Amino acid sequence: MIGVWLLMNKNTLIEYQGDILRVLLIKEKTAYVINCTKMIMPYYLSLEEIVNCSVVDEETLHSRTGFKPPSSDELTEHNRKVINTKYALIMPIIPFIDNEDLRSEMISIISLDNGVSKPTLRRYLIKYLVFNNKNALIININREKKLTQDEKNMRWALNKFYYTGFKRTLIFAYRMMLKYKYLDERGQIIPIHPKYHQFRYFYSKYNKKEKELITRDGLGKYQRDARPLLGTIYDFAPCIGTAMLDSTVCDIYLVDDNKNVVGRPILTAAVDAYSGMCLGYSLGWEGGIYSLEHLLQNIIENKVEHCRKFGINIEQNQWNIDSLPLIMITDKGKEYIGNTFIQLSELGVKIIDLPPYRPELKSRVEKFFDIVQNLYKENIYKCGLIYEDFQERGGKDYRKDACLTLNDFNKIILLSIITYNNSTIIDISYNNEMIKENISPFPATLWNHQKEKYIDNFIEIDSNLLTLTLLPRSIGRFTNKGLIFNKLRYRNDLFKEEYLNGGEIPISYNPDDATYIFVKKNDKWYKFNLISNNYKNMSFAEIDELIKGKKKLVKHAQEVSLLEKIKLSNDIEIITSQVDINGNANIKNISITRDKEKRNNHVIKSIKGGDDNG
Repeated sequence: MIGVWLLMNKNTLIEYQGDILRVLLIKEKTAYVINCTKMIMPYYLSLEEIVNCSVVDEETLHSRTGFKPPSSDELTEHNRKVINTKYALIMPIIPFIDNEDLRSEMISIISLDNGVSKPTLRRYLIKYLVFNNKNALIININREKKLTQDEKNMRWALNKFYYTGFKRTLIFAYRMMLKYKYLDERGQIIPIHPKYHQFRYFYSKYNKKEKELITRDGLGKYQRDARPLLGTIYDFAPCIGTAMLDSTVCDIYLVDDNKNVVGRPILTAAVDAYSGMCLGYSLGWEGGIYSLEHLLQNIIENKVEHCRKFGINIEQNQWNIDSLPLIMITDKGKEYIGNTFIQLSELGVKIIDLPPYRPELKSRVEKFFDIVQNLYKENIYKCGLIYEDFQERGGKDYRKDACLTLNDFNKIILLSIITYNNSTIIDISYNNEMIKENISPFPATLWNHQKEKYIDNFIEIDSNLLTLTLLPRSIGRFTNKGLIFNKLRYRNDLFKEEYLNGGEIPISYNPDDATYIFVKKNDKWYKFNLISNNYKNMSFAEIDELIKGKKKLVKHAQEVSLLEKIKLSNDIEIITSQVDINGNANIKNISITRDKEKRNNHVIKSIKGGDDNG
């Protein structure tokens, strides 16, 4: 249905009486349209006639007309010249498109001045209006010449036997073509068949080197070894605000406070693609989503205060970042493609996943790791550093030299990052403005030069909201006993109606602390408190273990209880078996009998220890 929405959208495509129309203009109660299916000159229709028509998209138009205007990337210089020449002819007509008299007059003038027939000009005009794209003026740019049957057989043989991972030769593909396509009933090659030189010519004419390398060697090998590397990092990061994220295992062994070797730490970092400045980092014993959460929290933390925690004093302009970049580029690591990291998009962050084997697209962060590791390696002697002969036969066991703790190494990494940000020379294209302002090619300097200019390339966010956004998600269920999640009950007094109505709701939770869960409603977060105090400050994993332990004990107790009840039944059965049950009990004078039995059961205790004369 179109309705009022149509009035606000020119170039809308609608389906009308089996044809596709494009709305060119809206005037009062009429629409000026062109029939895209029949490709005739535009005309007026009343809005009442088309108000109930359905809207279609451009792909439907392309499918129905059998033509799709080529993109600019598909055009050669000659194609662009032809398009612009044709468009220049019809450009003066477009302002008068809805005035038939003026339009006809302009067509006549242009036809006379340029020696182009009127039907040709109308054909150009219709083609442009139908597709709303001047590239449509180059007709059949991608239409291939129809192949003969012999050529179709050659193409079949190449696809079947040559463009495969078996890497068979052209002559083998030719022989297979003759075998399957050119043998008669006696198994003889028919007289009229393509010769090998014709087959080889067809291959050379239509062969695409990229297709050949991918089909015969595999996409992975092509991406690694053969793919053209023609782009630059500034093609997709012409200014600051695009972060590259990655992790690496550091070339050093660390110990705990008791000098026990722990292993090699993992450094996760975010580096600005344009300036090369490190936006934030995380150092720990595990990668994955935990390192990413610490990294993102570090990005938005004030770096002067962060460095002060480690006894390091810096100026604000040495590391001036405390907000999230608008674009984040990651690889296909499991920590990046999980739902938790993708939830950053709720804050407006655009996440780009790189295809495999594209290290040049995150070259800044790869180079950052190399430089930072070399910076601290140059200034540390032994201390568990790993060198080139690591894990080689007969090589030294560097674990024995380990002496630094994670806290010690964190200070070293922090100092190395500060040095990197303020002294590493970045290869960058300079403009006149940067030269006049004497901008040094250091990451922090390049960053500060663009910081105010591109302030909209960053998202201001507080730590709590970032934490809530990154929490894992699941489903909770409202009941009259509270919000149930993981068999635990939670409460928030603002949700009384939900408790009564029931139903499911998405929740966020911290796997390490079951004390609270969170619900997002109307763009506002609400905290639900755990009702049972027994599980407060415990992780969900610990609670699961307790519940499993409890189930095990209860199961054992049920078995014991069952055995005791069986024993009771046996004991009672022994007692009742010794009693004469004949149904002849005397029911007369029950009250007298009861009084007599009560007197018989009275116990009179003798007084002991007293003196007879006392």
